[in-house]
Amino acid sequence: MHKKKIWIIVLASALIATIALAVSVDWPVLFVNGTPICQQELDLNGQSVDRVVRSHAIMEWADEAGVNEYLSYNKLLRSMEKENRERLEKKEKGEPVYGPSEYNSIQYYKKYIGDCEQGIKYQIEQTATQEDLISFYDSHLQEYRHIDTVGAEYSVWQGGVQTMQGTVQLDQYTVRGLSESSEEFVEQLLQLQPQQQIVWDVAEGVQIQLLCTHREPGTIAPFEEVAGAVSQQYAAAQFESQLEKRVMESTVWNFIKKAGGIS
Repeated sequence: MHKKKIWIIVLASALIATIALAVSVDWPVLFVNGTPICQQELDLNGQSVDRVVRSHAIMEWADEAGVNEYLSYNKLLRSMEKENRERLEKKEKGEPVYGPSEYNSIQYYKKYIGDCEQGIKYQIEQTATQEDLISFYDSHLQEYRHIDTVGAEYSVWQGGVQTMQGTVQLDQYTVRGLSESSEEFVEQLLQLQPQQQIVWDVAEGVQIQLLCTHREPGTIAPFEEVAGAVSQQYAAAQFESQLEKRVMESTVWNFIKKAGGIS
């Protein structure tokens, strides 16, 4: 009886060790829509089950849409090795190599998921109708409003002495140039209301005074002017909406969580 107990303990220990070894190599710790997910791939997603599910929803969608092949973790590694060999060959030949000279698994995984996502969005853009885009534009009009027009008188003071004065106007045509000169200056202008005055310290002993002379709300940009941006934003919104549905419909079996291994 004593020997029987010992053998049971030995067998149980061996079984536990075998399972631990399998998990440490590539034993699946999850199943997403029937696809086994190993610990290494879970690590690539920061050990977040939600991120794994999102990644695989994107991968499956890209494969269905024909924009990118679905790659299992092992296939992904083989693809990365092939990519790295090709990059090394180009480098040795003196040919330009864009991006990293060699990918690691995290970089390549993110690149692959990113390529899938961009491919899907591009396909959504290409299949969107004019009616789809106009409807999206009409429902997001405030996002296409030009910056307000703000006119102001300014003066620069240094050590209590005025060293400069003038007028400035911020609008859709001048905002880029003014922002390149000083983003803080633009931010201060946008805070002003008619006849409001503000003073702020830009450096030790240096102040700028602003007096708002007028302010007009920005106009809505016509659809034709922002059609490109509308198309991209429509695709991004459609992508997130459809992806959320796919994620919610995903079947996930996390047997390590059930065993108390992952929270």
